[in-house]
Amino acid sequence: MLIYDELHTDHLKVLGLIDELLDLPDDSDEEYRSNLIRDIRDELIPHARAEERILYNAIRRQREAPPGMIRSAFEDHFEAETHLRKLQLVDKVNGNWRDVAERLRDALAHHIREEETQVFPVAMDLFSESEANRMGREFAELKDEVREEGFMKTTLDMVGNVLRP
Repeated sequence: MLIYDELHTDHLKVLGLIDELLDLPDDSDEEYRSNLIRDIRDELIPHARAEERILYNAIRRQREAPPGMIRSAFEDHFEAETHLRKLQLVDKVNGNWRDVAERLRDALAHHIREEETQVFPVAMDLFSESEANRMGREFAELKDEVREEGFMKTTLDMVGNVLRP
């Protein structure tokens, strides 16, 4: 499957999970809500790390890539993950999780819109269909690997992806 299709499918899935969270009543079961937040994390973090390593770094290696576009995408990932970590924290201390979840959803919706309308077209010009298929396979495999990693490793990988030329 083309990497663009893999990414789009993931985008719909994580937004769907966040929408499900936001649809919960304020007095919802805490365990169910916490499990839903864990599911969001388990989709979002592997997606972000694999996307950075497979797609973003491939684009950055191309001379034709617009300057700043990938840096902005990395910044969006950092912002979304900050909201996610805060959501995990406020959920544990019975804080106002809904506001944080809404900020996370807004940040992701903005990022996805930019990625699918700006990054995807650039990548489609840079990579052949066969390269995009290979990238899609590598993306799916890497996501599975990242799911097994802990917070510290995925955080260090994010920094490594940002610094990687």
